[in-house]
Amino acid sequence: MYCTAPTRFANKGDVLFSVRAPVGDMNIALSDCAIGRGLCCIRHKSGSTALTYLYLTNTKSVMEHNAGEGAVFKSLSKKQLTMLPVVSIPDVIAKSFIKIVDPIFEKIQSLEDNARTLCSLRDTLLPRLISGKIRLNQPEDAAA
Repeated sequence: MYCTAPTRFANKGDVLFSVRAPVGDMNIALSDCAIGRGLCCIRHKSGSTALTYLYLTNTKSVMEHNAGEGAVFKSLSKKQLTMLPVVSIPDVIAKSFIKIVDPIFEKIQSLEDNARTLCSLRDTLLPRLISGKIRLNQPEDAAA
């Protein structure tokens, strides 16, 4: 959350992958951000968040298996990460996949953004409603 001199960055839509305890947890960057030592960001050359995320979801167990034992917990070094086998798919298949799946993934992201906004609004308004700091006007016909 706080860093005085960030050196590693992720772009909005990059897949964030935990390389330390627990290895393999994933998330998607909601905005451009700095990342720490226990995290890496991964992006397919096409820029498709969906393709990257779904590929990593399907290879997560391989990555977890290849994680080395650290002093306290498992971790995945840059060398270990780059040594993992990667299945390369033909560009035509990747483009077809992206054309179908990216709009679905974007809709999911949009709905998640809306849910976060609504949660924030709820968390702001509910305490004020309960304390009586704000009141809702009732329509005249509802009072009868």
